[in-house]
Amino acid sequence: MSLSEILDNIKKIFSPKFLFQAQINPQNLRLILIIASAVLILAILIKVFAFLKFKKDKIRTKLYGMIFAWLVTITVLGIFFLFCGWQQIGFLAMSFWLVFLGLLFLIWGIIILIYRTRKFPTELIDSEYQKRKAKYLPKPKTRR
Repeated sequence: MSLSEILDNIKKIFSPKFLFQAQINPQNLRLILIIASAVLILAILIKVFAFLKFKKDKIRTKLYGMIFAWLVTITVLGIFFLFCGWQQIGFLAMSFWLVFLGLLFLIWGIIILIYRTRKFPTELIDSEYQKRKAKYLPKPKTRR
């Protein structure tokens, strides 16, 4: 596939005729459902991994929770819009919603990436500092 063919396909995706058509190609529907299912399984695996590895680390659990929510929300909305296309519900079956979902996926992913690169390291350092500081604080007396 040449570069000009790829650019032509991208132009077709963003053309108003494609964006606002009320039906989705059934062959594309199967492929999209397979991809959506794979993303959902990936999200579940990330959540299980985070739970098992970082049970007591709330900061890392928060980051993996954000990634889990991102993947699950986008996948469930995508499957919903594909279901609407299968049932031929006009407004909700438009390809516009899938493009919108793709843009939402990118924007939300960028927000998580910004959090991971900017805020997460400082929260991690603060957490480590609090743990080291807590070692030297007096413990409350226990009643017997």
